[in-house]
Amino acid sequence: MTDPIADMLTRIRNAVRVELPSVDMPLSKVKRGVADVLKREGYIWDFEEVEAKPANGLRISLKYGPNGERVIRHIRRVSKPGSRVYSGADGLRPVLNGLGIKILSTSSGVISDREARQRKVGGEVLIGKKPVAVPSGVKVDISGRRVSIEGAKGKLDFEHRPEVEVKFDTDNNQVVVSRGADNRMSRALHGLTRALVQNMIVGVTDGYEKRLEIVGVGYLGTVAGDTLQLRVGFANEVHKKIPQGLNVTCPDQNHVVINGPDKQQVGQFAAEVRAVRKPEPYKGKGIRYEGEQVRRKAGKAADHNGFKNRSETMNHDRYIYRLRQRRRWRNTKKVRGDGERPRLTVFRSHKHIYAQVIDDESGKTMVSASTRDKEVLSSGYGGNADAAGLVGKAVAERAKAAGIEQVRFDRGSYKYHGRVAALADAAREGVTRIVATESTRGELIDKVVKIKRCAAVVKGGRRFSFAAMVVVGNGKGRVGWGYGKANEVPPSVEKAVKDGSRSMIDVAIDEGGTIPHQVKGRFGAAQVVLVPAAPGTGVIAGSSVRAVCEAAGIHNILTKSFGSNNPVSRAVMNIEDVHSGIKKNRARKRLGRGPGSGHGKTSGRGHKGAGSRAGYSAHAVFEGGRMPMVRRIPKRGFNNRWARTIFSMNVSDLDKLFDEGAEVTPEILRERDLMPSRFEQFKVLGDGELSKKLKVSAHRFSKSAAEKIKQAGGEVIEVPGPAPVVKPNKKSKAAKSE
Repeated sequence: MTDPIADMLTRIRNAVRVELPSVDMPLSKVKRGVADVLKREGYIWDFEEVEAKPANGLRISLKYGPNGERVIRHIRRVSKPGSRVYSGADGLRPVLNGLGIKILSTSSGVISDREARQRKVGGEVLIGKKPVAVPSGVKVDISGRRVSIEGAKGKLDFEHRPEVEVKFDTDNNQVVVSRGADNRMSRALHGLTRALVQNMIVGVTDGYEKRLEIVGVGYLGTVAGDTLQLRVGFANEVHKKIPQGLNVTCPDQNHVVINGPDKQQVGQFAAEVRAVRKPEPYKGKGIRYEGEQVRRKAGKAADHNGFKNRSETMNHDRYIYRLRQRRRWRNTKKVRGDGERPRLTVFRSHKHIYAQVIDDESGKTMVSASTRDKEVLSSGYGGNADAAGLVGKAVAERAKAAGIEQVRFDRGSYKYHGRVAALADAAREGVTRIVATESTRGELIDKVVKIKRCAAVVKGGRRFSFAAMVVVGNGKGRVGWGYGKANEVPPSVEKAVKDGSRSMIDVAIDEGGTIPHQVKGRFGAAQVVLVPAAPGTGVIAGSSVRAVCEAAGIHNILTKSFGSNNPVSRAVMNIEDVHSGIKKNRARKRLGRGPGSGHGKTSGRGHKGAGSRAGYSAHAVFEGGRMPMVRRIPKRGFNNRWARTIFSMNVSDLDKLFDEGAEVTPEILRERDLMPSRFEQFKVLGDGELSKKLKVSAHRFSKSAAEKIKQAGGEVIEVPGPAPVVKPNKKSKAAKSE
């Protein structure tokens, strides 16, 4: 497993998606820390360590709402092994405006972003807990849940939710917001209430202002009484009624200024005015905020980098992308790293460049460096040649520290130019030696398979040309074939060797110098069967197959050829067969139908229907030909449309939300937005403890809930529910209509 944290998050996402109560995963210290943070923040119920073999595991109990709502809606990893992301306490921004969290791995352990900000400054508290200072000249009046603030710019009122409490500290002249519970909703309302109170104080003291700009020939705006008149390209003027409490002025015909003490009212009216004629992307005409950047588009008549239209430009971009992918494929085939000489690969983006030294045989990244590392680039821009040179120098020093003296450079799909060339040159000037790939003839074994002569009759005689087919290999598990044409034999062979060195592939060879399993292959009309052999057997094969085996380094093998005797077909097919054994320890499974079965293209398929067509496969939800589930479901779903919906609440929730001696009824719950309007009945359950005397009226009570209310000195009143809905009788209805 290359990334245990990503595996943990994937397991949690999949379990939440199918609503599992818990999820298991391998145990590690970092995972235990992440689970502890999720528990403290209220996203899971609990976690425990499970003893298992060969290693212990971690079991997380997932948390859901009362109606099955997902508590964890979205979870993803930011910092990855190939791209580490670091942030100081000052750079941590709230997630979803405070409704989410970030989890960090620090020197103090795994903590949340809130804890990181607190420990960074040694006492800095959250924005929701910070008191709001009241300047001189501002009057604050708090009566129950209603907060009134009056200043030079006006007076504002606000009624907060019952989950939070607002008090005015006359000694320190500040407003303090606190919450009763520490659940997720209470924390969110805590921060929201504090921000609203702060905005009200700023509004009555300094006020808020929004400035709009009108762009366009003939576009203008004027104020007539309590109406804003706009001419923005329509047949008639647009009149906007100015809300009470706002001051709207037009310094000139192309600007609108909106002032007021209520931040929400100012922003809402400004958005409505802008929505009358939003700025369009081609000429920028319309109403925009002052200083707003409008993204412009090129019109149909614009110059598309020398092309006629946007479509041709996009086709050219796709063509360039395909060229880059071919270049990357060619370079990757030629460059392969091992333990002695690993591969130095590079990746660049617009702002950063990354370099890694990889051992392809073991699949491990030995060292890496990038412009994101503070040790490499502490400050500045990482998208230039200077920054790439620093990365090349850093990766060379780290390679030397790891005992790596030689590497092979893999430029991927990039040209050896600019930042890529700067990185390679810096690595070469450092302590790393970049060696050439296995593409020179002196390091390879070449076997000539076939030379064909072609004669063309021309004026004055005949002109001869030669075509050579050569198998190229290093005798250590890499082999390829090439084709070359020339007027003489030696140049044609040289071209074929060069072509074959570019298309070399890896071959699986075990310790006995043979292939791991039996392979049967076909190329054109030629067929060859390759069978592993014991040590000392040697290469039992024809000339073309022998050339491939010897170039690849196979010393013991049994072969049998069928069909065509064309040496070119046999050599190419043999290379494809030995290549199919990479990363496989068993024989290929023979297909039972289609062209690959060897029994005809419609074998086992029939001649009619979708099953007989090429590329057809049964869908994942195919149920064997019977009526599918989606058509067996009732048209109105499985829910009973005649059933009554019941809203339930525990006695522990009543104890938190209501004061001593309060009355609880379904109507009061709806007024306080605690009971959604879609529910028709209210039921009280007995989970938790009740320490307050309450008068509870509900349609239903559980036995334990009624006992706990009475033990606390309260009163239980059962309210009659609505009349039951009688399902209509289809037969009686039809008889009545007759």
